[in-house]
Amino acid sequence: MDDYKFSVDLKAGKLGEILKGFPLFSISEKLKKGFKEEVELRDGLKLIVNEYKLKRNISVNFSIDNAPLEFAFCLSGKMNIEISQTSGFASFLEISSGSSAVFCLPNTSGTMRISGSEPLKVVSLHVSPEYLRQFVYQEIPDFPELLYNAIWSQSSAPFILTSRMNPLMNMSCNQIIANMFSGSPRKMFLEAKSLELMTHIISQISEDYSDRVAIPISREDIKKVEELERFIRQNYANLPSLTQMAESIGMTHTKLNKAFQKVFGSTVFSYIREKRLDEAKSLLEKGLTITEIAYKLGFSSPAHLSRDFRDKFGINPKAYQKGIK
Repeated sequence: MDDYKFSVDLKAGKLGEILKGFPLFSISEKLKKGFKEEVELRDGLKLIVNEYKLKRNISVNFSIDNAPLEFAFCLSGKMNIEISQTSGFASFLEISSGSSAVFCLPNTSGTMRISGSEPLKVVSLHVSPEYLRQFVYQEIPDFPELLYNAIWSQSSAPFILTSRMNPLMNMSCNQIIANMFSGSPRKMFLEAKSLELMTHIISQISEDYSDRVAIPISREDIKKVEELERFIRQNYANLPSLTQMAESIGMTHTKLNKAFQKVFGSTVFSYIREKRLDEAKSLLEKGLTITEIAYKLGFSSPAHLSRDFRDKFGINPKAYQKGIK
């Protein structure tokens, strides 16, 4: 046989505590046939660059307990991964030149086969849900349900979402590999490029998901969102999460946003934001401070309120309040 095989069993803990992390690209350090770099950009975000030139095909058996979200971008080469899970999940993932993927595969085992016919070059990101929550709103229309659940619902269900790399992804990957910075500027540059990559692939996968998934809205669905809208109007300062609201009326968050947009012309998040900002304006006129208003209406911070207020009304809340005195 022209191939050679070995097995590895990785039991990763909390992201950042164990460098190996998730096996599909971290176990490639075992190959010892090329270049690998891992950069811990901050808690919850790790960048990994793999470049390998193999003389023959390699087959790796792996198993793992816990796993972060992984974003992978293949610039050259090819690898196939057969995946199974004790709960019955089974899938096949191909990473080849020009492909990208977002996946999370906790409690899985399988076999990874790397082709030796051409150099393998992969840029990947290991990301915790906590890190992504800083940037991904809970209320996003046309967002893939599996990815949404991995970020917001503490879901341990495995999933794989694939897409083709677009020119922007290619450019970001090549800039990461070719960067000439050092020290703190280097980490700042790499984190910015990592966020670019995640932005591009999430946007592309969301567009693909929206085009592929048609969600029928029934009269019963419309009645449910009308009842929910009344609840929001009465409680918009202290609301449960979108997932909880969706579950309370028997919908997924995607279907809820679709139905809400059909009836009220905006997503749930946009509707709540508008109601809160209108009330914030009224409370400013009554003399309440920005801090009091922010926490009274459910904004995460006074700075969050100020930013949204400026975006909607074109003026800072302090300036607005001074102008009406």
